Amino acid sequence: MANEGLTIEKRDDGVAIVVMDIPGEPMNTLKDDFVDTFTEVFSAVESDDDIKAVVFTSGKKDSFIAGADVTMLETVTSAEDGERISLEGHKAMARIENFGKPVVAAIHGVALGGGLEVALACHARVASDSKKTKLGLPESQLGLIPGAGGTQRLPRLIGVQPALDMMLTGKQLDAKKARKLGLVDDVVPPSILIETAAALALARVGYAPKRDSFIEQLRDKDAVTEFALTKNPLGRKILFDQARKQLHKQTRGNYPAQDLIIDVVRAGLEGGFEAGLAAEARAFGRLLTTEGWHVGRRPHGRGHRVRHDSGRQDPGAPQGPGCEGRDGRPSLRPRHHRWPCEAQAALGAAGQRPHAANHGDDDLRGPSGR
Repeated sequence: MANEGLTIEKRDDGVAIVVMDIPGEPMNTLKDDFVDTFTEVFSAVESDDDIKAVVFTSGKKDSFIAGADVTMLETVTSAEDGERISLEGHKAMARIENFGKPVVAAIHGVALGGGLEVALACHARVASDSKKTKLGLPESQLGLIPGAGGTQRLPRLIGVQPALDMMLTGKQLDAKKARKLGLVDDVVPPSILIETAAALALARVGYAPKRDSFIEQLRDKDAVTEFALTKNPLGRKILFDQARKQLHKQTRGNYPAQDLIIDVVRAGLEGGFEAGLAAEARAFGRLLTTEGWHVGRRPHGRGHRVRHDSGRQDPGAPQGPGCEGRDGRPSLRPRHHRWPCEAQAALGAAGQRPHAANHGDDDLRGPSGR
């Protein structure tokens, strides 16, 4: 079966390969009709009794999904319109996450912004070991926040602290680092990516996620720290106060997107997953109507220079969103350059020349869905 940009390839072993390949585009992006497209395709897969599991992948040579189509976001004229786009994104991700058959993302190339949010909604993720494979949520570098559930699923998958670090800095992870954090389940050569994902999908048929007991969790030092900082009001206050303090050292409170990421993650931590999604949608809509988002989108915008801890400007630092400074550390300040980096592509700048260079509210770690 074929749809506009999505194709279903049935295999004899009961696995359906859902391939995303937007016609005429160098990279896959989430367009304004992606909710209907996803719903139609996954409904077809669900009704086919011969299909036992699903692998979701890309037909593009070196990219998974680069994010949302920016032209969709540029049509927003009110916070309500922006919130609606986010809520529609939530519907599409929920369709994948609540799907009755295992869905495994097979990731090769960039999975940024909305692309990573699609992968997060899948029940498991396998990434290629290619240097071209990068995973991240770089929206803050453009004056936005993740708008399709990323602020809620990422902390529940890898923990609040590393999730905040990824979202506040916009850093992009290679596959090895992503696996170390628990963002992906396996890393393999591109030549066996689909077969590995298919085997994992079949292995999860009838699978119910196992929750470690409290004692088992305490054997993991990182889990102990996460528990202490997220499971009680005092720990949460310390965690978010420190995050905001470190943020304001670099941004001086001038960039609302990063502040709102902290607020939205906290809303989900304290009020539950659905409350977090609602907060995310409101914040996303609000930011789409701010001047900061429009300035961040300008490929020739002057932006702000990268500053290191000394506060001095680094004249040699790259200025594209998602790029790193000379010391290899991402800056928290949104940065702009005459040619966007991959982080800009994550929000739909595909085609522009790149820079050369089952949620339990208390379950903040562990796999999503099945």
